[in-house]
Amino acid sequence: MRVYFLLLITLPLFARPFFEADEFKRHREKLLTMMEDNSVAVMRAGETVVRNNDIDYPYRPASDYFYLTGYDRPESRMLLKKGTRPSFILFTRLPDAHSGVWNTAPYSMDEMYERFAPDTVLPLDQFEAVFKKNCRGVSSIYFPFEDKELAADIQKWLQSPWGRYPRTWHDLKPLTAEARLIKSSAEIAALEKAVDITVAAHRAAMRNVKPGLFEYQVNALISFVYRNMGSVRDGFPSIVGSGPNSTILHYEKYDRQMTENDMLVMDIGAEYAMYSADITRTIPVNGRFSPEQKDIYTLVLKAQQAGIEAVEPGARFGDPGKAAAKVLKEGLKKLGLITDPDKDWQFRVWMMHGVSHWLGLDTHDAGSYLATDGHGGRLLEPGMVLTVEPGIYVSADIFDKIDAIYGKWIPEEERVAFKKSVYPAFEKYKNIGVRIEDDILVTEDGRRNLSDAAPRGIEAIESLMALPASFFNP
Repeated sequence: MRVYFLLLITLPLFARPFFEADEFKRHREKLLTMMEDNSVAVMRAGETVVRNNDIDYPYRPASDYFYLTGYDRPESRMLLKKGTRPSFILFTRLPDAHSGVWNTAPYSMDEMYERFAPDTVLPLDQFEAVFKKNCRGVSSIYFPFEDKELAADIQKWLQSPWGRYPRTWHDLKPLTAEARLIKSSAEIAALEKAVDITVAAHRAAMRNVKPGLFEYQVNALISFVYRNMGSVRDGFPSIVGSGPNSTILHYEKYDRQMTENDMLVMDIGAEYAMYSADITRTIPVNGRFSPEQKDIYTLVLKAQQAGIEAVEPGARFGDPGKAAAKVLKEGLKKLGLITDPDKDWQFRVWMMHGVSHWLGLDTHDAGSYLATDGHGGRLLEPGMVLTVEPGIYVSADIFDKIDAIYGKWIPEEERVAFKKSVYPAFEKYKNIGVRIEDDILVTEDGRRNLSDAAPRGIEAIESLMALPASFFNP
């Protein structure tokens, strides 16, 4: 088990880039093997977005663009040509006399060649001319169809009565998604750093949570740990929901003051070197699980462990979910929250989301969940990273929603009988929401829980919460 220490670090953590240029070259080579011979791929980096008036949202490059280039600044294009002599051309804003006055200066030419290893660097205003020149005589072109602006430009640029331009267009996104699915050792190292930072944030929260704090104070502590340990941005907006908010899957307001008998769901993930963790822990705000909280938590933990144990090479992507669901259905029947484990709709009243998703550059990362032949779930392979995250959510208003959600296909008498039968258990567990999530790497011989150092067991959580509050030694 790793030991985590938070320190106020003043030295720069990114004095040099996390990835070497060769890492992105290997990504491009992987993509080239998927492209047709004599073809061209193009992509834009993603533009800045105005938040209000003349203030922009913090910029982050499109994940596919970063995966192929490593380039992390706006105003950039990429052209990758497959042929007898493959070439990678990077188009971007070049330094000038005004660089660094209002915004961060562009990379110098030397920096761009060293950090990103393009064959050629050209100014943005040459993109159209160079693109058309490289498309003459090629058989097909790849670009992300979801980029409507780029698609319109390509359609305009490649109109020609002479037939010299490619008539076959392919969506680039399925290829990049497939390429990103199996992580390299460097990508796994970046994910491990993101996970370690997120684990430290969870441990710090466990040391400091108490009745009377507001959810936004817990969120602020999580953000402090992230920044202090080198995560420049969140992988996604943190979910920090207490009491009734613990039953809202993507709760985002952070405005409730926590009370003595609340459960607190913290679904959080730091980003490091563009790769994101995604770890959820659920804790009792007062530091001790009540019998009712313990009932729900123990069941979710047992289901999660069954899901984790189902992760191994050759298993199907859906196997962890099936294993977790089996445990949850049996347990919910014993707790009185369902009457028939074979009726899936009853189970979905309390557990309404999937158990797993891919993890990487995006929190819900790229890659198909279906087998390559289209039949069944994707076969798990070493180098894949996925989450396992079952939950139970006993929302106080769920009885008001059952008819609206299931009324179209579940007979009224069946719904009425269900509600009458489970009402005592509903009252007992009302406003308890529990989700437990870990990040699992598929290995050659099974799996590795990257986030195992974040306490999951009841005794481990209670022991950590009993320690004196501390930001710096979680």
